[in-house]
Amino acid sequence: MEDFSDQDRSEEETTEMRTDRKWLGDGIQRMVSLFIGQGQALLTANGLQALGNLSSLLVATTVAQLCGLVSVLLLTRSLGAEGYGVFVFALTIQNYLMILGMAGLRPIIVRELIRRPDALNRLWTAYVVITGGLGILLAVVAITAAAILAPTPSEQIVLTIIAIGNVAACLNPLPFYDFRHAQGRSAVIMTVCEVTALGILFAFYFNNCLSLPAAALIFAAKWIGSTAWLWFVLQRDLSELRWDWSKSEPVRLLSSSWKLIVSALLGTIPLTAGILLVRFYHGDAAAGIFGVAMYAPRALLLLVGQLNRVLQPHIMGPYGFTSAFVGRLLFVYSTFVGVIAICGAVGLLFVVSYVLPSEFRPALSSGWVMLGASALLATGALCVQYLVAMHREHFVAMINILMAMLYLTAAILLIPSYALLGAAWAMIISATIFSLISVMTAYLNANQLRKP
Repeated sequence: MEDFSDQDRSEEETTEMRTDRKWLGDGIQRMVSLFIGQGQALLTANGLQALGNLSSLLVATTVAQLCGLVSVLLLTRSLGAEGYGVFVFALTIQNYLMILGMAGLRPIIVRELIRRPDALNRLWTAYVVITGGLGILLAVVAITAAAILAPTPSEQIVLTIIAIGNVAACLNPLPFYDFRHAQGRSAVIMTVCEVTALGILFAFYFNNCLSLPAAALIFAAKWIGSTAWLWFVLQRDLSELRWDWSKSEPVRLLSSSWKLIVSALLGTIPLTAGILLVRFYHGDAAAGIFGVAMYAPRALLLLVGQLNRVLQPHIMGPYGFTSAFVGRLLFVYSTFVGVIAICGAVGLLFVVSYVLPSEFRPALSSGWVMLGASALLATGALCVQYLVAMHREHFVAMINILMAMLYLTAAILLIPSYALLGAAWAMIISATIFSLISVMTAYLNANQLRKP
């Protein structure tokens, strides 16, 4: 074996260090070039339109989320942890009612309008009939169930008011704004309604009359007002809208959307079932704390949902599957989700540590875990957009069934012993599996479509 002098070893180590530094520098330079290149690639006509819509949506949604945050602070201070737990429970029920009432039609309507613009009146008529009819039916069922099962008269009143307001939430005409690339206008309208509702909440709070029924009435009025305003503006802009009933149109829409109803119901379980299980095992106060912990994760997914609204018409258009578009899309999506997640973590730390009473401190750790889970769910949500564009709704339903089963199994095992943290870890376990399977399924189906 050869012997090397100290000088030889030193020269060899120096050469290796230079090589490593050069490799690292080249890697960083390539990443920066890619980042700049993807940013410059967005400066096309369609890219600028999407960025403009996204900017309007983000500004409006940020204002709306700030209003929502202040509303949470007012409600927690006025109602306490237990009262807020009851109110969050009612909003959770409303979320399920809205998913059922919308019938999974929003992405289907956008897809059909892009591919069959001549069927605008038939699609509009079918949308109003389906969502309005289901909304009213669900309101009757919910009001009846509340009269029989609600533990207190106050909770019965809250659930009744929320169920009535949900009819308007189901009739919301957002898919028609998405089709026309007018997401910014709809966001401004809804934000004005959020600010108005916050002003009314402030008035009730400072007059010491912000009770559970009053809060429910304000939220229901907000949904009714925003939906009425959105329909008024849409009817003014699309004066050609006419009632055009066709028996085949609802059947055609529901044949695709029923899979998305199942998917949406199951997909929302990690975001909503935790409240129900925490309340069942640990009471109203724990549910109220968990509702605070869920605010930042839900805000992240809401903002990602606004991004998806902007992207949806482009994904379902002629260039949605091209390599250039997918590259720009991944750049925007990953940057957006990362920035929002960091802001959410910092915001949750500030609110829980310095604004809310000390009884809400357990919300911090579980909220951070669920923020990570929400980032994973956002990845899966993008893949779902592509699966819908490829008419693979059945895959979406199957993936969501698996995620719901995983979450419920983990939650039932963990929540009784670990309360909020148990629900948070159940969410991140199911979100990880959901995102991995969604990415693989979308990738394999897209490759299959490319084959001649």
